[in-house]
Amino acid sequence: MGNQDLPLGPGDRHVRAFELAGWHVARTQGSHKILRKEGMQHNLAIPCHQGRDVPRALIKNQVMLAGLSIAEYCALYRGKG
Repeated sequence: MGNQDLPLGPGDRHVRAFELAGWHVARTQGSHKILRKEGMQHNLAIPCHQGRDVPRALIKNQVMLAGLSIAEYCALYRGKG
């Protein structure tokens, strides 16, 4: 699976996928939701701009920081995780 397999969608939908992986919204900073997970060194920042999809390159970076594979993330995004 590659970048082209990552789903395009609004930030809130991506936040829900990460929540299925055990992340939670720690705070909102402007239009970005900052997610945390116990035991993880990094936070995730997901932009939630009204009417705009999150770029695949940004999601790929967040998926890598979350320690997920693209296939695992795609399953979570589709609600099959």
